[in-house]
Amino acid sequence: MLRYRFTAFLASFLLFQIEFIFSKALLPVFGGTYMVWAVCMLFFQGLLLLGYLYTHLSQKWIGVYRYSRWHLLLLTVPFIAFPFRFESLSAFASITHPALAVIYLLAINCALVFFALSTISLILQSWLHINNLPQKKNPYVLYSASNLGAILALLTYPTLFEPLFNLNQQGYIWWSGYLVLFGLCALCLPGKAHDEETWGNETNTATTKAKEAIQWFLLSVAGCFTLLSITNLLTFDIVVVPFLWCLPLSVYLLTFVLVFKRIAWYPDWTKKAFGWAVSLGIMQYLMSLFRLGLPILLALILELGILFIVCLNCHGKLVQLKPWQKNKLTLFYFILAAGGFTGSLLVGIVIPLITKSLLEYPASFFIAYLALIFPLKKETKPKGSFLLWILKTSLLLGCVAFILVGLPLILTQSMQLPLKKIMICVTFLIFIVLRLTSNQAARITLVLLCVLIFSQWTEEISLNLNKTFKLRNFYGINFVYDRDGQRFLQHGTTMHGRQYLSGPKTLIPLAYFHPSTPAGKLLTKKAARFNESAMIGLGTGALSVYLKHGQRLTIYELDPDIIKIAHRFFGYLKQAQEKGVILDYVLGDGRISLGKTKASAYDLLILDVFNSDSIPPHLLTVEAIREYKRVLKPNGILLMHISNRIFDLRPIIYSAGEKEGLFVFENTNGENIASQDADVCTWMVLCLNPQAIKDVLQKDGWKSAQEAHPKIIKPWTDQYVNLLGVLKRPFLPQEE
Repeated sequence: MLRYRFTAFLASFLLFQIEFIFSKALLPVFGGTYMVWAVCMLFFQGLLLLGYLYTHLSQKWIGVYRYSRWHLLLLTVPFIAFPFRFESLSAFASITHPALAVIYLLAINCALVFFALSTISLILQSWLHINNLPQKKNPYVLYSASNLGAILALLTYPTLFEPLFNLNQQGYIWWSGYLVLFGLCALCLPGKAHDEETWGNETNTATTKAKEAIQWFLLSVAGCFTLLSITNLLTFDIVVVPFLWCLPLSVYLLTFVLVFKRIAWYPDWTKKAFGWAVSLGIMQYLMSLFRLGLPILLALILELGILFIVCLNCHGKLVQLKPWQKNKLTLFYFILAAGGFTGSLLVGIVIPLITKSLLEYPASFFIAYLALIFPLKKETKPKGSFLLWILKTSLLLGCVAFILVGLPLILTQSMQLPLKKIMICVTFLIFIVLRLTSNQAARITLVLLCVLIFSQWTEEISLNLNKTFKLRNFYGINFVYDRDGQRFLQHGTTMHGRQYLSGPKTLIPLAYFHPSTPAGKLLTKKAARFNESAMIGLGTGALSVYLKHGQRLTIYELDPDIIKIAHRFFGYLKQAQEKGVILDYVLGDGRISLGKTKASAYDLLILDVFNSDSIPPHLLTVEAIREYKRVLKPNGILLMHISNRIFDLRPIIYSAGEKEGLFVFENTNGENIASQDADVCTWMVLCLNPQAIKDVLQKDGWKSAQEAHPKIIKPWTDQYVNLLGVLKRPFLPQEE
């Protein structure tokens, strides 16, 4: 039995490791965006679904014992892919649409391996079921061991494998593990048991009812939907640190481990806690819309706790409904995989196309509640006195009427009202009603529907924002709004620029690009003449106004919607064009696009892509710095904006710049804010010839590595990135 458990554990560990390895390998090729992760996860979940379907049909048609010998042959096929050739991934990066290219590259490089791994957990459970071991009556315990392997893979990859080994080394370590797994599977082959009959020949068990299959499917959808919606909330609204994606997924898998144990851990208090989890989740979500969210650490703990309770209830009920007949075991897992794939498809693809906000978060509670109460039953008469029933009903109707009728009337009045306080009171009212109606299907469904409507317009009104434009796409949520005479561009929780709407200051760049900032001072020097400039990351386009007549600026931008927003809602690009600045645009990942540019093309290259919490590591590697060096003229300057709440990027740039023979300098206005229109920011300059800007560096406080004393770390490469090594503090106060 220990052999079976360890084999299931190792198979799942390797399966999740290969997801991380290839997703990481593809990030530099396609821009390091959320879209790459989304497509990778959809591909792997789709392949997992196919693996489960293959396992179910092959054993049903051939028989468990007879197929077991053929399964070893299937496990030898992945050796065709040995060794992984990560350097060849970029060869097909631009042959078609990026999403299709990601799928193509994954299909030809790791599809066979992943497919074979996806079958092992179910195969082992089938083998155990026809074995003579005492545990044969409950093969589901192997699913618990399998998920434990997945959790270990999630926790060790960003903390152990990624920091210590490059991609090629990770690949060879992985193949060593697969060789061990192959041997273990051979040792687990079942003997010819007395109950060897094929699964399709069982006549003493009823067929799966449609209602039963729908329940499995809905509970699986609800768990996966909640996982991804809370992950989006954490990475969009709280803190966008990619390796934090591991935490929600680990909690999600932990619930499988607990409920699929030999004795399932699903105590009664967790069922009662479900209503509290939904109520607290809705309250936290609405408060975050008012910029009144909890400190990041507490918010993270709360959201992970909510995820644990919701998924434990969904998966606990799933275990209570699991089949005990052999001919239903693989079908059960196939339906679970179909539900997980559906949940991923809805959150990753469908919802971003139909909404401009994180609507999936409140919707996840709605779906979880429906899954838990399916099939719908007639509500029983509420317990307690008639007076209590009147109170609950009155609160419910009053809350609904106030949200849908009262609030719009109040907010359209001309008099000044404490809107934020009103919204907070409404949030607490919703919380109370959710608690009072948590065990009544029709009522809580109505309340959750009101919350979905309520959350669509509360943020702008409660913060006294004049919403101009809001857009959600694969790269995140862009929000343009007006406040205090200025127009702001916000991406997630990060402010990417602002501009005065009228007056003489409309011509002046603000925030990180103000003339008093290190970048502003450098670009306004009379001696500095940048005839050919390029910029990776557009934002509002504020830096373009520093250029003069006849100078050219090539803008590399990954998100095409940002170009439209900058032209439509901000005036910096228009001002630059009116001065005679020539603007060119190149869509796509900046590094890949630079690779198509001739050498020594630019006097100035600006990178403004690191102030968001979700940094693109592939733009900070030694290979990236080498590419920037190639396109710069001998006296050219690389100017990098590295202000960031979460990561200290200076050591990375110092080490990579030194590796490529560049002189590196840093400067900040943190101790000397000359204007309220400027924000605290840090900029770095890299150049081959510091004499070309000697005057600028000496007078404006730029420090070299000898003066700044940065810590020395191993430079990042396309095969080695250590995000934990540059983490400042994981939990900082949330920006306004």
